[in-house]
Amino acid sequence: MTANDPPQNEPQTASGNRPDLAVGSPQPPGPPNLAERQKSDLPARTTNWIALAVMALLAIGAGLAFQVNRSRRVVPQGPTRQDWIDLHSRATQLRSRGRLNEAQQAAVAAVEIAPAVYPAGHFAIPESLNMLGLILTDSGRYEDAIASFQQAIPMLEAIFGPDTKEVAQVAGNMGLALTKYGMFDEADKVLRAVRAAIVAATGPESDDTLQATTNLAVLFEARGKHAEARPLLEEVLRIRRENTGPASLETARAMTDLATCLRRIEDAEAADGSRREQIKKLYQTASLIQTRLLPADSLTVATTLSGRAKLALLEGDLETAEQLALESLAIRQARLGPTHRTVAIPYLLLAEIGEQTGNVSDAETYFNRALQIRLARLRPDHPQAIETLVEVAGFHERQAATAKLRDILEALVAAQTRGGGRPAEQAATLERLAGVLRTLAAEKEEELKLADATAESKAPNIEAGATADELLQREKVEPGQQETAVEVKSADEPATETVESLLARAADLDKQAEAIRLKEADRISAEAKNAEASSADTPAAGAEKNPAGPQAASTEPAPSAVDQTPKPAGGLDQPPAPPSSEPAVTPAEKAAEKS
Repeated sequence: MTANDPPQNEPQTASGNRPDLAVGSPQPPGPPNLAERQKSDLPARTTNWIALAVMALLAIGAGLAFQVNRSRRVVPQGPTRQDWIDLHSRATQLRSRGRLNEAQQAAVAAVEIAPAVYPAGHFAIPESLNMLGLILTDSGRYEDAIASFQQAIPMLEAIFGPDTKEVAQVAGNMGLALTKYGMFDEADKVLRAVRAAIVAATGPESDDTLQATTNLAVLFEARGKHAEARPLLEEVLRIRRENTGPASLETARAMTDLATCLRRIEDAEAADGSRREQIKKLYQTASLIQTRLLPADSLTVATTLSGRAKLALLEGDLETAEQLALESLAIRQARLGPTHRTVAIPYLLLAEIGEQTGNVSDAETYFNRALQIRLARLRPDHPQAIETLVEVAGFHERQAATAKLRDILEALVAAQTRGGGRPAEQAATLERLAGVLRTLAAEKEEELKLADATAESKAPNIEAGATADELLQREKVEPGQQETAVEVKSADEPATETVESLLARAADLDKQAEAIRLKEADRISAEAKNAEASSADTPAAGAEKNPAGPQAASTEPAPSAVDQTPKPAGGLDQPPAPPSSEPAVTPAEKAAEKS
């Protein structure tokens, strides 16, 4: 085989390499026709259709299974952690907007599902109770709020420890609720311990410390100790200006708190108004900051508006005072509802404005609304309820409305007797009520004299020897009608107070007032003797044990040493004692009464 020879695997022919073109070779068969081709492809096509049908059935089955699994995932078997997160966030947002009823519903739902979606000891469970307590406090439901905080505090102590910031924050919330509920002794113990714990944990100038200091100042103001609250609030304002700047919301709130405290000092001392320029500047600066940084319907803005209205009232600018009070009232009613306890604040301002402008009817309406709100939302012996009773009594006394004044003083005596007033205040109210009863007795005596004189002038001239039938005929009264009229009067009309009964009640009230004053005088005298005896014995018996002298044993720390007060026995979760009928008098109150 040479290089020109054809490849062995290709047969050589006369026509080259195309054997089908060889001369004399038989021709290959032509392509099959269409019928034959379809007949030959039929088995393969049948197999393909079967495969497609099987795949379609498999796809349909897989789709159905996916839908079933998906439907099971859409309908959960119970609440999830995401549900708790959503409810807690919703409660927080609604509370910030003042929609307290909706916020309470979301908070209650979060409290209910938290133990189901989180293990025991998880932070979410006490945090749910804390949020519910805050909302209940805002709503004026103080007993329920205190109970919620008391549930949360032991859980937080088990998680973080007893003397930690987290525990102290919730205990501070409980202390503020105790203050607003009027349980001042319990609140004092809690808030002092809270402040000491937070100072130790975070330092003397942290935000948490400043909030705890503000809460303690609020308690002092609620107890009427404005002089003790003032240095605390001044310190808070100084630190706020340094830490957050002179134009921050925190600084504005501190300005409002201090201005309110100074205004109350002015009212209590009946001062000459030397502080009013400082108060006015604080309110105006705070208002400018809040107007720039807060929405117009913010509750913080409403608080500042009320303060500015009171200041304008003191300055005699009644038109401005009325406008500011109405703006504050509108915000509070829109955000908190018409019966929230703080709605009474602008009502009292409007009542005072109405009286000064001569609108006595409007003033009485506003006074009654404020009194109804506070008696409905607070305990009858709450300091704010008693304060409102005193203001309404003063209004009726100025208007010489003796009957209405008596009703208010009766309610005031009941509230103070229950435990809402000091002995000197109780005695003064009893004597005041006794004086009103004597006035009513004198008025009734004059009415009786006038009625007798009128009856004598209209009496018929009875002739001597006239029979009973003739007299009845003259009066045109049937015998049965006269007897029936007397019986109906005695059966249907209630027995009215007589002059004698009013005077007897007044004398009894005077005796009660005198007994209270004598008891208080004896108590003060006994304390003075004990103090003298202890001071005489101290140098000889206790000079080595108490080198600082008797003053070192004082149970009432100075305002500058509030953070040195130890925490109450039992920890911060110790439940407060229920209010007693006769509240204990603190050493500071005793000293004030002596002075």
